[in-house]
Amino acid sequence: MRNQWDVFDDDNEVEIHQTTSNPIRKVKKKIRRKEEMYKKNPSPELYNEIIQLQNQLNELTTEPVKKSKKKKFKKKRIDKAQKAKEKKWEREKKFEERKEREKRARKERIAEENKRQKKQKERWGKYEKEWRKTPQQKDKEEILKSLHINPLPIDIINWLEKPTRKGYLALTKKYHPDKNNNKDNNYIKVVTSHWNTHTSSSK
Repeated sequence: MRNQWDVFDDDNEVEIHQTTSNPIRKVKKKIRRKEEMYKKNPSPELYNEIIQLQNQLNELTTEPVKKSKKKKFKKKRIDKAQKAKEKKWEREKKFEERKEREKRARKERIAEENKRQKKQKERWGKYEKEWRKTPQQKDKEEILKSLHINPLPIDIINWLEKPTRKGYLALTKKYHPDKNNNKDNNYIKVVTSHWNTHTSSSK
């Protein structure tokens, strides 16, 4: 039985092709290969092939070798005016880009500062309302907190802002428990306590 890999053992049947641009080198290579084969198995066919290759080699060597012409170096013509214009355009372009970057950075800084101020206002806004209150408003709020009365009628709220004796007497008549049907309210306590604090502070 024949082995399928026997084909690769014989140099006659398989030739490894190697590309080369020199034809003389190709022929010399073929001659060397054929001579090696002729030494192993001498035959008249191989001998004739070697002679043909040698003749081919002689023909190639007698022919004059064509030398490739080298291209002459041509000096490029430089337009100095155009080059100066291009440099100027590049400088202007870089200057504009730098300007835009600075403008963008300035806007970002302003936005960050506004955001920081906004946060600070939100943080201190609730305390600012307390600082701006007058002593009378603070006293009024303390009285309301102590009595737990909410909401108050409009006439009492108006009187608390501008307390007068005439208004005090009118409110005591209006919201007195004996005269008023709703005896559970504590509006009269708010009015009297605020009036007492107001009179004591004015003395």
